[in-house]
Amino acid sequence: MSKFRSLTENEMKEMSKYGFGKIPKVTDFAILSGISGNYLTKEEYDDLDRRREKDRYRWLLSSDICVYHSYVNDKGEVLEWGLSHSFPAAVDRKGNITYAICNEPGYGIRPVTVLNEDIAIGANIIDENIMENEKFLVLQYGEYIRDVVDEDLNYYLDKELDEGNIFKTSKEYYPYWRYYDEKESYFRKSTNKNFQEYLFNGKKFVVVRTNKNSLNIGNKLHDDRRIEPDKSYWLMVEPIQWTLYTDNNLMVADEVLLCGEDSRDCFGHSPYRPRYDFENSGNMKMDNYLNKVFAKDIIPSNSLYKKEFPRDRDSYKKLVKLLNN
Repeated sequence: MSKFRSLTENEMKEMSKYGFGKIPKVTDFAILSGISGNYLTKEEYDDLDRRREKDRYRWLLSSDICVYHSYVNDKGEVLEWGLSHSFPAAVDRKGNITYAICNEPGYGIRPVTVLNEDIAIGANIIDENIMENEKFLVLQYGEYIRDVVDEDLNYYLDKELDEGNIFKTSKEYYPYWRYYDEKESYFRKSTNKNFQEYLFNGKKFVVVRTNKNSLNIGNKLHDDRRIEPDKSYWLMVEPIQWTLYTDNNLMVADEVLLCGEDSRDCFGHSPYRPRYDFENSGNMKMDNYLNKVFAKDIIPSNSLYKKEFPRDRDSYKKLVKLLNN
């Protein structure tokens, strides 16, 4: 099975030479499952700056950033270093490397893996762009919960489910889900909430039901709808698109697919001894989650409609050739 992780800061800088997308699309599922931020127009984003409000949207890298609380003079010169905090490095909405803000809702994950023979067997090349000084392939591999359907189809699927006309597949998803715990008065993380996959007219769907404690109530989805409490949202299960950077054999998801760790309970330390602690929540670390849960969740369920997900023999030959070079 493939190993998944987050991108490193150095890898991102190296791949930027090839036009790496630092500002990825965020799937509706990632927003519903607790990621900070939402879809903003340029005007809405500029308005945050005018009101001096922080845009908390981030997607995480695997490295850390040390932030010092220092004393400066009116020229901005450091007079004295104070205590430091170490936060996970993250990329903001402008594509800048920054840090995850302590004690805020969750941050996005763009899974990363390397091409191997298992992936080559199940992947399709959908775009090949090999130019002078540029070398990458766009692949489809695996499938995951992505965006909401339109309002009319959402209503129709609710109705069909109530009437027993939608059938379950053999698959359930176990996302890294964040929710607000009223009893404890803070956000919790859970990998125990599961979502059943349904099959209707040859397409696969998952339904997410919000409640008053769901995160991001009022935030916008990709079609400008606001998330409402106590409502069902049907989302498509679709192939995941990856960009394979052939020089280092690295596959990066083109979208923010899911919600990840936050920087809760960061510990302050003297300079050069920063650290942070995610173990207090009792949930598994993100790399463990990606490899124990996500890696299984993206394996397509068996379907009577396999003709809709054909394997491309030529893609397999090209990818195996890359592996053997």
